Amino acid sequence: MALLLLTLGYALQPRLTENTVDEATLNRLIPKSFGEWVEVKSTVPQVTTATDQALSDQQPYDAQVMRTYRHSSGQTVMIAIAYGRNQRQEIKVHRPEVCYAAAGRKVVSIAPTEFGIESGDGQPVIGMQMLTTLPRQEADELVLYWIRIGHTFSQSGLTQRLHILTEGLKGRRSDGILVRFSQIIPRNSDTAASKNLQQAFARELIAALPKEGRQLLIN
Repeated sequence: MALLLLTLGYALQPRLTENTVDEATLNRLIPKSFGEWVEVKSTVPQVTTATDQALSDQQPYDAQVMRTYRHSSGQTVMIAIAYGRNQRQEIKVHRPEVCYAAAGRKVVSIAPTEFGIESGDGQPVIGMQMLTTLPRQEADELVLYWIRIGHTFSQSGLTQRLHILTEGLKGRRSDGILVRFSQIIPRNSDTAASKNLQQAFARELIAALPKEGRQLLIN
């Protein structure tokens, strides 16, 4: 009986995804230039992709990339990509609205958005559009992002937790990735142009990725 219980317990343990992505791999997969975009150094610090400094064995991410790209027209877009192989209820991709609030930013608005991108199985890549204010500066930051957990895209923390729970009950653990775009814009300015630019940037980036990179970001 004891042996049977041990065997059942092992069988029901969630299995990790087969993906193994480290910092070097993620940096290699994300091109430093594509189309009319090229990576540049930036003096604007990006908001972290996590809310605290967890213990080393509880970090939510296995690899991260933060860059700034400039278009030939002079426009710049910041990106933050954070990958975690093992998504669990207690350790999972952090939602940007939580991270920005923890960093002292005021979240003015947040709403669902799409990117005009489809995943490998034909799902639309859906995410969120968030407007935040920069403290002590006459500027805002418009943020667009998506979160992929396994083969799904999450627009809410509840959806994210339910997916992780459902997969766990099936004996599986999904990987997860945050793909975040942002741009500093004048305070109280029209966000439409920035949104369109970031969506176009996202589509060009995905189109420029190798197959492995595309599967990682959108499956």
